[in-house]
Amino acid sequence: MQKMKIGSPICAIKIEATGIKQHGKIAASLTFTENDESFITAKIAATVAQKLLEKEHSSGTFHIEELFTLEALRNNLIFLLYKINNI
Repeated sequence: MQKMKIGSPICAIKIEATGIKQHGKIAASLTFTENDESFITAKIAATVAQKLLEKEHSSGTFHIEELFTLEALRNNLIFLLYKINNI
């Protein structure tokens, strides 16, 4: 039997945030791609874990967006982009 490869290791992630600031609606987004989905998933999980350890949060089960704003994660994710793309 011949080995067959379907798909590619490339993944894309887009983070979108909307809200209200100074009585006006705002939106922000951050998009990036990587050649190794498992690597990028691990890096994002590590970033979230680091943020969880930095301060106390309510107990329970939450989605990431329920605990953090895009601004809170942006610097870590931009640093991650720099490490990945060496930009």
